[in-house]
Amino acid sequence: MDVLTLTFLLFIVLLIFLKFDYRKGDVYYIIIAAILGPIGEIICVYFGVWSYANPTFLGIPIWLPLAWGLAVLAIKRIAVIISEIRK
Repeated sequence: MDVLTLTFLLFIVLLIFLKFDYRKGDVYYIIIAAILGPIGEIICVYFGVWSYANPTFLGIPIWLPLAWGLAVLAIKRIAVIISEIRK
């Protein structure tokens, strides 16, 4: 899949996710994940732990920050569901 197409699709999925299930603080989680996740990936790529087939910026694909943001939101939602079940 084209890098720009995947970036666009992840952005649309993120917008849809936020439109239908926005919770206070979500934007902060996305921003933090979109910064810290790729920094870790850049470090790993730099030291040769892994590599990406089609990197576009500092050894990582441009869509990676969006993927980290979505992943953190999904993990946050799962944690909330589990904590509600345990009550």
